[in-house]
Amino acid sequence: METMTRAVVLRVAIWGVIGFGVVLIVWQMLTPVTESAQAVDVSTPVPVCVPPPVAEIPPVPAPVVVYVSGAVAAPGLYEGTADMRVGEMVALAGGLGVGAQVEQLNMAEPIYDAMHIHVPVYAPTLDMGLAVATAQQGLLNVNRATAAELEALPGIGPSLAQRIVAYREAHGAFADAEALGAVPGVGDALIQKILALIVFA
Repeated sequence: METMTRAVVLRVAIWGVIGFGVVLIVWQMLTPVTESAQAVDVSTPVPVCVPPPVAEIPPVPAPVVVYVSGAVAAPGLYEGTADMRVGEMVALAGGLGVGAQVEQLNMAEPIYDAMHIHVPVYAPTLDMGLAVATAQQGLLNVNRATAAELEALPGIGPSLAQRIVAYREAHGAFADAEALGAVPGVGDALIQKILALIVFA
């Protein structure tokens, strides 16, 4: 009898445990999910750590070497950078000299490596070893000068020099600037440019 009682008690205990487990499972399924277990709302933007932008370092302009000659204080080779202009290189050469024809230059032109910047002058120069000056205060006598010597004057090219010589041989020596102005191609502007550099006797 005692053995049967124990068996009944054991069965009751086992079914009690099973029943309690079933009740616990059902209770958990029916209980609302707690706030900590709720799913994350994907519609809410999540702050993202963005690193600060890295400042761009501008490229260093490439070095260039330029030759500056003519009517400047100190002709020679000068080193600059590719972002510089003709006017800046002329300034490096000491600036414009006396008689510089600055209107012949584009001071705003960008420079480049191996560039030659030549500043022309109004004063007469030597051409192929020919002296353009005479004994009279270093001025050129237009009634004795050859075509090559006349070419050394500013504004006079080979063809105009030949016309001056031909006109002189056909009509005689030039008496003054007005007579020189009779040569085709010799205008008032040219005469004013060369008048201080020439003589007629």
